[in-house]
Amino acid sequence: MADWLDAEMRAAARLVRQPHLDRLRALGCTGTALARLGEHHAPYGTMRIAARTGGFYEPCAAGQPALIVPVCWPEHHEGLITPLITLWPIIDLIAVRADYPANWLWRTGTAWALGGHLLEDWQGEPVPVVATPLDWLRAAGGAVCVLDWADNSPAWPILRRLPHIVASDDLLARRLAQAIDRTAPRPLISVGGRRHAA
Repeated sequence: MADWLDAEMRAAARLVRQPHLDRLRALGCTGTALARLGEHHAPYGTMRIAARTGGFYEPCAAGQPALIVPVCWPEHHEGLITPLITLWPIIDLIAVRADYPANWLWRTGTAWALGGHLLEDWQGEPVPVVATPLDWLRAAGGAVCVLDWADNSPAWPILRRLPHIVASDDLLARRLAQAIDRTAPRPLISVGGRRHAA
């Protein structure tokens, strides 16, 4: 965990104003969803950014406004009073424009997915996967959003082991089917309750 990532996220969260909340609500992010995300960490922030090469960004006062979404990964520790304490350190920050939600930038490049921790304690239920960080906010963090779509992404070996993925839409289902190695066993990928031909 990098302390500077925490500091940057806190600074971005402090910049959120009522117009930002109104815009997110207009885009389908309910107050309930954001509050649920905020139980463990700041659900999002805002700042002006400049794009860097390689899909990264850096804060820039003269840059474009962006939504900043923290990518957290749980750390489990033995507690003194309770048997287990879970901390949610930030491992990366994702910048996304509300008007271009399918394009995002990384702060460090560490994160391969939002909600990837849901796969850590997978209990056999179908895994919901959404297309964008904005969709992930709408889902209150109760889904996986693949951020790293490169051929060598850590996402593919993990997703390949799942028997059933529920994609949020047909386009995402097709992208997932194409990205997962066709020579290995693949999970069933469906949209809602409909099976998707992969």
